[in-house]
Amino acid sequence: MFQKINTVIKETVYSLQLEKRLNQYKLMSKWEEVVGKNIARNATPSYIRANTLYVETSSSAWAQELNLIKKELIRKLNKYIKKRTITDIRFKATGVFKEKKEEGDCYLLKDVVLTERETRVIERATKQIGDPALREIFRRALEKDISLKIREKEKEEACKQKE
Repeated sequence: MFQKINTVIKETVYSLQLEKRLNQYKLMSKWEEVVGKNIARNATPSYIRANTLYVETSSSAWAQELNLIKKELIRKLNKYIKKRTITDIRFKATGVFKEKKEEGDCYLLKDVVLTERETRVIERATKQIGDPALREIFRRALEKDISLKIREKEKEEACKQKE
């Protein structure tokens, strides 16, 4: 007997217990649409663990402000996916996030592309690690560290030029 493809997909998602993960991914990918551009410019979802959404903010002031409207954000997020997936949100001021360039901004955080030299340094530093999974984790951590340093330097230079 033939079944409709959407029925097969729904049954597979249910049997593999993927629905919760898919809803979490949907929330992360549709963050700006759900919370609005202003909040999205100053806060970005990092990960979800045990129904708690962890969000990085541009400053402690933003973390505090968003904490005041946490219940409303939780309601909007859960309403968007029509399920009670998020029960709490934790905000952390990291100051590092992608933002859109608008008039008055002194810099634009863009994706950092590492040079060949930086990539070789990372490869040399990680090649001695025997466990492939651990090597990959360490490699990504080094890439992120170098990227953050480059972004911070670019930010300082851009803001100095604007002054």
